[in-house]
Parts: sequence; C-alpha cells; structure tokens
Amino acid sequence: MVRVMIAQLRRRRGRAVALLIGMLVATTGFTVLTSESAAERLQVTSTVSANARSVYDILVRPKGSQTSVETRSGLVTPDFLSGQFGGITLDQWHQIQAISGIDVAAPVAMIGYVYVQADFRIDVTSAINRSKATQVLRLDRTWMADHGSTSLPDPAAQYVYVTTRPIAWPRGDPDDPTWSDGKKRRNSSRCTTSDDPEFIANPIEIEPDGSERVLCEQHELDKNSDKSASMMIARILPDGTFETGDQSSTKTLTVDERWPIPMLLAAVDPASEAQLVSLDRALTSGSYLSEADVKPDDSDGIVRYTVPVLATDQPALDEQLVVDVEALHVPDGADVATAGWDSPEAHVPAVLSAAPATRVSQQTLTADQEYINTIANPPFGAGQLAFMSGVAFAQPSPATFATNLDGSLRPQPAPPTDPDQLNFGQTQGSGLPVLPPLFGDTAFRALTPYVPGGDVSSPSIVSIVKAGTFNPSKIEKSASLGAASLETYQQPSLVGADAASKAALGGTQLQADGNTTGYVATPPALITSLGSLSQFRLPKPISAIRVRVDGATSADPLSRERVRIAAQRIEEATGLDVDITLGSSASPQTIDLAAGRYGRPALKLTEGWTRKGAALAIVSALDRKSLVLFVLILVVCMLFLGNAVAAVVRSRRRELAILAYLGWPRRRLVGLILGEVGLIGLIAGAVSAAAAISIAHLANISLTSGHALLAVPVSLGLALIAAAAPAWRAGRVRATTALSTSVRAPRRAIRNRRRTVAGIALANLRRSPGRTLLGALALAIGTAAVTVLTSIDRVFHDLVTGTLLGDAVSLQVRGVDLVAVLATVILGLVAVADMLYLSIQERSEEFAALRAIGWSDAAVGRLVAYEGVGIGVLGVAMGVAAGLVSTATFAGESVAGLIGIGIEVALCGVVLTAVAATVPAFLQRYLSVSAQLAEE
Repeated sequence: MVRVMIAQLRRRRGRAVALLIGMLVATTGFTVLTSESAAERLQVTSTVSANARSVYDILVRPKGSQTSVETRSGLVTPDFLSGQFGGITLDQWHQIQAISGIDVAAPVAMIGYVYVQADFRIDVTSAINRSKATQVLRLDRTWMADHGSTSLPDPAAQYVYVTTRPIAWPRGDPDDPTWSDGKKRRNSSRCTTSDDPEFIANPIEIEPDGSERVLCEQHELDKNSDKSASMMIARILPDGTFETGDQSSTKTLTVDERWPIPMLLAAVDPASEAQLVSLDRALTSGSYLSEADVKPDDSDGIVRYTVPVLATDQPALDEQLVVDVEALHVPDGADVATAGWDSPEAHVPAVLSAAPATRVSQQTLTADQEYINTIANPPFGAGQLAFMSGVAFAQPSPATFATNLDGSLRPQPAPPTDPDQLNFGQTQGSGLPVLPPLFGDTAFRALTPYVPGGDVSSPSIVSIVKAGTFNPSKIEKSASLGAASLETYQQPSLVGADAASKAALGGTQLQADGNTTGYVATPPALITSLGSLSQFRLPKPISAIRVRVDGATSADPLSRERVRIAAQRIEEATGLDVDITLGSSASPQTIDLAAGRYGRPALKLTEGWTRKGAALAIVSALDRKSLVLFVLILVVCMLFLGNAVAAVVRSRRRELAILAYLGWPRRRLVGLILGEVGLIGLIAGAVSAAAAISIAHLANISLTSGHALLAVPVSLGLALIAAAAPAWRAGRVRATTALSTSVRAPRRAIRNRRRTVAGIALANLRRSPGRTLLGALALAIGTAAVTVLTSIDRVFHDLVTGTLLGDAVSLQVRGVDLVAVLATVILGLVAVADMLYLSIQERSEEFAALRAIGWSDAAVGRLVAYEGVGIGVLGVAMGVAAGLVSTATFAGESVAGLIGIGIEVALCGVVLTAVAATVPAFLQRYLSVSAQLAEE
C-alpha cells in the first residue's frame, strides 16, 4: 500500500505540494513562535518577579476603610494613610504578630498635623537711609505656592519706624515700669483706643526741643483680622548700630517673623519599622526612637504630654514668602506712631496709608529652608519643636472623587474649615494663631481636631521634642515598577498631564503647602513611637499594619500561596480589611483638580496611584493569551489541511468506490488517506525543523535543537488529526453513492422564483448544503480565530497596561503578538481561498454546461463571486459570534465591550472573502467547455 500512496502523491503532486507548503508554513511558524514566546514569557516573568514585591506583602486596615474608587477598581491613592486615623487595637496587632508565617507586622498610627512655628528674621538694614532723622519702612508680604500660581497678599502689613533721636525704653515691672533713662513717668493712654484705657508702657522719643512723644508699637500680628498691622520702633545709635526694645545694640536691623509649617505626626513600633524599612539606618542626626512607654506628667494639675520624634530633613513643601521692603515718603516729624497700634484691630494712620512708597529691596524665603533652620535650632530650647496647649493636632479626612466621562478622577471640594470652631492650640505665651496663611485656600478635606485626653476644656500641654532627624530617601523602597505609592514615607507625585498644567507648574510637581485641607497630603514628617502614643490612652490607635510574609520572595506561585494563606489567617483572626499588596504596581491616574481660591488655575495632573494584584493579573493574562495564540494557529492550520484533504477525498470518490467494489476493506481505505497525508506531514516536519533553525538564527531568536525537532511530531500529528474526518468518510464510500451526485435537485418554488444571477447563486448554495456549510465553516473557524486572537490581544493589553509594570511587559510581548496575529490571518485567508478554488474545480462540469447554454464569462464570474460572498457572509457571521462569545467566556470580558472588534473583523472578513472569490471567478473562464462536457 505504500507504493500506492507514493504513486497517488506523484499523480497529484500539485495538491501534495500545496499540502506540504501549508503544513510547512504552519509547523515552522508554530515552532518558531512557541520558542520566542517561551523566551519572552521567561523575560516577562523575570520582570514581574523583579518588580512585583513592595516592602510589604499584606496591608491590614480597619474594617470598611477602602474608598469607593479602591472598591471599584482596585486602585489605592498614594496618601491612603494620611486620611486614616486609628481603628485597629494593639491586641489585634499582637494577634497578627502571633500568626504562623508572619515575618514582620509593622503598625503605623496616624496622629495628625502639628504646626511647627518657624521663627526667622527679615533683614532691613540695607533699606535704611542713614541721612534722615526719621523714616518709615513698610514690609509687604505675599504668600506663594504652586510655582507662583497661588498668591496671597498678607493684609497684615509690618511697619518699622526708625529714628536717630534718643528713645527711653520701658523696663522692669509693666505695672510700675522704669524707663531706660532712669526716669519714672506717669501713666499715658495715648496708645489705646479703648473706652476704658489700661496703662501700657511704651517707648518714648525725646524730641529735639526736649519734649517727649509716646511711640505706640505692636509686635504681634492678628492674622484673623484683615485690618491688622504692626509697628516696630528702632533707633540708630551714634555709632551706627541699631537699638530696639527687645534687642541690645546690633549692627543689623531685623524684623521678627513666624511661619506656621504643618508637619504630619505618626507613631510606629521602632523595632518593626527598623526591620521592615530600615528606619533606624535612615537617621541623619540624633538617636533612634525608644520602645519604652512614655507617661504624661500631671504633677501640677496640668497634663503635660512629651512626644519625642524623628523629624524629616526633606519636608518637600512648596510655599514661599516674598517680602517687599518699601520706604515711605512721609514728612519729617510726622506723628506716625500714634494711637491704635496695640489694639486688637490696629489701624494705620492716614499719613502712612496715603504716603507714596518706593521698593528698596525684595526677599524670598521658602518653607523648606525655614523648617530646616527650625529643626536645627528648635525655637523653645531643649529640642522642643512645638509647645502647644489646648487642641494639638488636626486630622484631615480622605479626599473623595467623582469619575469624569474620560475616566479621569475629579476630587470633590470639602466645606471650608473654621479655625475658631477647630479651637487649634497656640504657641505657648504668644497668642499667635498657628494656622498658616494659605489655610483658607480651596478645601478638598475636612479637618477634625484631635484632643489628647479627649477634653478640650481640661488644661494640657503637648511638647514635641526632637530626638533626631531622618532622610526619607534612605528608607527602603519597593522595586522601581512596584507598589511605590503604598510606601509610608514617599512624597506623592503629581505632574502636569497637559501643556497648560505643565506650564502653570513650570514643569515641576504639585506639592503640599500650608493648606492642610488641600488635595496634596504629605507623608509623615514627624515619627514617634507607639510607646509615646500610649500616654494618650487611645482605644484603637493604629491606622494600618504592614505585613511581610516569611518565605515570600516574588510573584511566583509558591510565594503567592504563602501570602494568600497568611492574609486569610489574619482576616479570620482579626476581622479587619486585609489586602494582598504582593504584585501591586504603580498605576498613574489622571486627576482633574479644580482651581484654587488664590489664583491657581484648574489643573489636569498625573498622579501615581497603585493597582493591587497587577503582577498576578499580568502573569495569568500572559498564560491565557499564549495558550490562545498557539491553539488558534494549530486550529487554522488543521482547517486548511482538513479542507484540502476533504477536497481530495471528494475528487477521488470514483477511485475509492472502485477500490471498495474490488474488496478493499474500510480500514485500508482509511489507512490509504491517512498514510498519504501522514507521509506529507513527516516530510513537512523534517523540512520545518531545519527551516525553523535557520529562521531563528536570522531573527536572533533562541531556539534549541530539541525544540526544533518537535516540529516533526507536531507536523505529523497535525496532519493525521486534520485528515481523520475526511479519511473516515473515505472508508464509508460505496460504489452506488460514489457514482451519484451530491447536489440536491432544486425545488420548483426556488427554481421558478430565482431568475437573477444572485438568486441562482443563493439557490446553488442551498442545493449543496454540505459544500456550503463546509465553506462557511472554514471561513467561520478562520474568522473566529482572528476575532478571538484580536480580542484576547486587546483584552490582554488593556488589562496589563495602565501600570508601570504592565506597560513594560506590554512592550516585551507585543512583537510575538503581532506575528501570531499575522500568521493566523494569512493561514485563514489561504484556507478560504483554497476552499473556493477546490469548489470551482469540483463544479467545473456545471460551469461548462452553463457556458454551453449561452451564459457569458461575466455572468458565470458573477455567479461564482456571489456564491463566495454568500458563503463569506454566513461564515463571518458565525465566526464573529463564536469568537466574541469564546473570548467573553475565556477572558472574562463582556461581549458588549468587544462589539467594536467584532464589527471590524466582520467587515474585513466579508471584503477579503469577496476579493478571494474574484480569483476563482476569473479562473473559471479558462475551463474548456468541450473537455468538461466530454468527461461528463
């Protein structure tokens, strides 16, 4: 029988060569693509493993703390801790520590904002005109942020009266003062506007005629009043130095200022934090935190809380103070230091408010630098950064978001916070409100006061004492593509997302400023220990617990399973919200931020959020996609081969019937067909192995000899599977059925009704249901393959992109995807074209008969084209529907989301089928009428 097989292949060598080329292309493509895909999968998994782990694997938060955005899309804001204050007990933390498999359980308790008072001085020496007997300077201050787009002029101007005349300064007991010239003077009410004036001792200027004039001054500004102003008195001594009421002789004249700078305070367990993120190795000065409990001191009836902290040395605050020093042109001897300066709402004399001014200097100070100066030289001595009474901390709520039509997130404004209702603490003894000037800018968070001890009426003092400083950049971080924004100490990243926003920010980031109700929240800048927090006696002080699982090293299956089991145990033991952060990745989101009250325009920003579980989704999607790619390539190849073998079997019906008549059993008929196709498969496999090695070498693809030799069994198996059904049908051939036509006679109703060429084409399709269905099925499988392939590719890239890790992976696998799609499309088109060509050959007698009765070549060509289009429409419709349903089931994507892909594939399929049908429609005119009729 082997000789019969070889003879048949030689006799039909055209068809044999076509089968050989088809199997060669499919097997070579499959071999090379699987090798390249395996290499790229290894690269992808390596990339995922290297970047999938953050500094912790599990995040534990209070029940119900997830935002609506996080619940809906798995996205976590970079400031997720800045709006979470308490909710987890110390007992629950200890329960987590005791769970088997937990390496580190590091709690963090957010306490609230502390307003550190930065004391600094404005040097006005260069603005002094030493030739004038008296002069007045005015300091106009402007608070700025957001690269200058936020600008707030300070209504409380500072005036400086400078004289060369002698001044007697009050000294000693304010109720019974003695002036610096040794004299006692009677009470004066010149410097008050009160109906019931109280004596206030003020400096006295000695006029040239010996008379005395009381100079009214006010050192502190009432920033809650838009009428507030202050007057400072200074004298130029004969030696050129300066004298003020609270300064001895100095070479420079400076004006004291205070800058309230908000710092977020958090408490940690020092040992756990050192183990998790190496906080102890990030110190730049001082000593690390102690784990010992700190008890409040109430020995004198006033509760005194001492909170030792590590202070950041990189505050990253975008806030500036611009000071314009102006010389006022006022007449010599004008009464400028008159009554009212020391009243709660100081008024400015008309002679000053109406005086022309000349700017003589400008100075710009930054919040960052003033904060650095403050932590280097704490204002209250003994390392005390803040010394406050009453309400000590402000706790902002999380920002809430609405989703725009384009998918961007729009932070929702919050009601403005009334400082009086908050009853914020004040710097001890100064009477100066601690709120920064920019506090009144647009609010996106509501502030709540936190009162140590729970009773604002109870006397208490909180002292924030510096134990050391730390550098946030030295704290251990996640991998570059990992869950960066889940880190506790990292500054949020907000950059312009369009040209206008980039221009408004000057190409820099949007950073936090003095507005603690603003959108940008800062990470903890002051770190204390849970031992210090224990003195506040909070029932649920912990905001979150970051857990690292023992033995979890990457996103591999074993690590994922260990983390999953640990997370399950934590949830069962505590009942808290538990999120697996292993495999999370940064996912930039577009933020549509409304305009500020002080000039900042509306901004479109890109902010680095985190998508939970991105790595697992990438690996799973990659596995699904690779499986679909290679299965579809083989399916399309089998379609091509099966259709070709079926055509061969149909064309040899008479031969097979004769062999059956001569006594060939069914198994020999089946074996004959399988043997012929299997022989072609073996040859194709051997050639494919050699071709694959050459192609891989030219394309710089890693392909081992063992992998290349797999082409032989793949090609043989592919050939035998594709030929199985046609061979089985060949074994069922009988002489009587083989010599009869397989085309049904047209029904009278159809014959009478179909008069046009299109109608006859439709009738022909219905007359030959087997052939029509086979052609439609061939096209349907090819169309379904392309639909599934395109859909899976798009679903995969839509799934993995949007995170830094996913974007990197998407670029790595895009090449193989494109080649696989192209290979599948080409094989599908070849299968359809081959089916149509074989159909023309099988029906050559029919076309010859049509010409014999007078049909023109154009009419016959249209008939063939119409039949091809009809098969195409039926096959494309079936294929697209099957492809969409398969993708939706396999990839978990809704059919509605893939309709666009289905329409695109359907249109392309119909057009390509029509083009393919024109080829046999054109070739049919070369059929010989006489030869075909004679054969018939």
